[in-house]
Amino acid sequence: MRSVLRKPYGLWKSPFSAEARAERSSLRDARWDERTGDLLWLERGPEGTRLEARSTDGAQRTLSDAFDMGGGVGYGGGDFDVRGGTVIFVDRGRQLYRLELASGAVRPITSQMGALASPALSPDGRWVAFVSSDGEEDALFVVDSLG
Repeated sequence: MRSVLRKPYGLWKSPFSAEARAERSSLRDARWDERTGDLLWLERGPEGTRLEARSTDGAQRTLSDAFDMGGGVGYGGGDFDVRGGTVIFVDRGRQLYRLELASGAVRPITSQMGALASPALSPDGRWVAFVSSDGEEDALFVVDSLG
């Protein structure tokens, strides 16, 4: 009969290292653009959070190299929405931007404000509703996405 050496939880040699985990990316908030057929998602890795897109022909591209995307409201909510070739996203929780998929043009649609999250485009793409928090009160805002 063979004796089995048991070690307390957490004291055995793991096949996973902290370095290997830190180098991996995590994916979240996948969304389809019904009009264009593009699939968009957030990818968080060692270099920050990027918005990625894959078009119907399989081409993949990074849409947000100049931005560090992410909402700032602690209870969650999405960091972007897409509709009809337009993406509305939160840049590190303080400002909303509009990005056109076809041209790659990006422009702010709000000034900097409290922590932001959950942008949602109206069915016609004209309006965007979102959550803003100053740390004490949360509020819903609606702004013209065309600015």
